[in-house]
Amino acid sequence: MSLSNGEKIKIIMKRLGVTTTKLADDLGTSRQNLTNKFNRNKFDEEETRAIAAALGCEVETSLQSAALELLDPMNEAVLRQK
Repeated sequence: MSLSNGEKIKIIMKRLGVTTTKLADDLGTSRQNLTNKFNRNKFDEEETRAIAAALGCEVETSLQSAALELLDPMNEAVLRQK
């Protein structure tokens, strides 16, 4: 099981010593609004990029599909090579 974006952001914040209040201020939003987004794990792409910039990080995207999990290992390996 992989970490959600919210969990990843919280880990980075902790390592950098950035509080939710500080990040919210940097983003021009309230602490409560940012806390609600963490609780719901609802960050759109623009918000994610703004958070990454505020934390000095880059955003990487990937496509994931439940259908890929159904593939046998041989087919999955072929998909990764493309």
